[in-house]
Amino acid sequence: NTAQPGLYYDYRVVSTSSCGSSETQLFETDEGFCRSTGIVSGRITYGTGTAVKDARVSIVKNSETASDASQFYAISTQEAGDGLYLDLDGKSLNEKFKDKDFSVQMMVRPNEVQNAGNPVFFSIGDQLSLRLGELTDDGSFYLKPEGAKVVRMTLNMLDGTYKIDLLNFNEFVYTPGAHNGWSQGASIKLYGAGFDGKYTGHTWLDGEFKISALPNWDGPNYGDGGEGKLSTEGGNLTAKAGFYYIEADLAALTYKLTATTWGIIGDATADGWNSDVDMVYDADGGFWYALDVPLTAGEIKFRANDGWDINVGGTTDKLEANGANIKVAEAGIYDVVLYLSNDAESHCELTKK
Repeated sequence: NTAQPGLYYDYRVVSTSSCGSSETQLFETDEGFCRSTGIVSGRITYGTGTAVKDARVSIVKNSETASDASQFYAISTQEAGDGLYLDLDGKSLNEKFKDKDFSVQMMVRPNEVQNAGNPVFFSIGDQLSLRLGELTDDGSFYLKPEGAKVVRMTLNMLDGTYKIDLLNFNEFVYTPGAHNGWSQGASIKLYGAGFDGKYTGHTWLDGEFKISALPNWDGPNYGDGGEGKLSTEGGNLTAKAGFYYIEADLAALTYKLTATTWGIIGDATADGWNSDVDMVYDADGGFWYALDVPLTAGEIKFRANDGWDINVGGTTDKLEANGANIKVAEAGIYDVVLYLSNDAESHCELTKK
């Protein structure tokens, strides 16, 4: 038996009976979670195959310290109507789970009527509520957190606690301003991988700008709240002409601008990891470049302001903050172009001449 406890299976039991040359099979199917305890059944025979009459089998624990408690508690229901409520203070559940850690596993197959109106699928009091989303092309449903775009669950395995955060921030925000004609569509996006309101990105700024949560002006739009603060009611943010690394926390309503120039460093360059090969910014193309750079087979990275506080690495197709060293496969003379925007979209080109 290769079934693993805690996994959900579709079971199929086949009974085969033979009479002469004919054979009949009966099928029984079921579904559920496999558990580490169960029923053992079988047939005891003599060596000739004759059944032993009135045989009795005793099953004993292999350890006196082994638990007698059931490890799984299963409930099966159909047409649940308004839902199934489990009261952990009730007698039946309390006997099994009191003073113990436990997890909840479910297999739900809603029909079209049950899915009407995106009903609540799973709820933990006022901490988390999941609704059934639309039916997908493969016949499954997706779960939609109520009142949030993303659910973040933080587990503390040392003390057995957890924290649930409902997050409503988008993956990207926009930087419209005087430098791009106040256009969200033409602006460099800031990226927030954690959906927690913290965003970073690289862009040219020249004068006034704002940070927009949407690719339009429907808001919220963030402006100047004074001394590194953001406000949805403040005036425009401002920056002297230059290329900047932007850090914004829309939950805390803070931001930071760091003016940057960029260079190439690494053991593939002439001076190794000691100093940078300076790059030039092309304002029309929106990229940094260095031409006719001699490189050996080795590794490079891109860093800002001749230091390591701000740097990117990874692969030529995807660069991210503090990423791995970039491989240079062959020695030669290269044109190097760096396209900086955010950790999801930054990349570079190494063109050997």
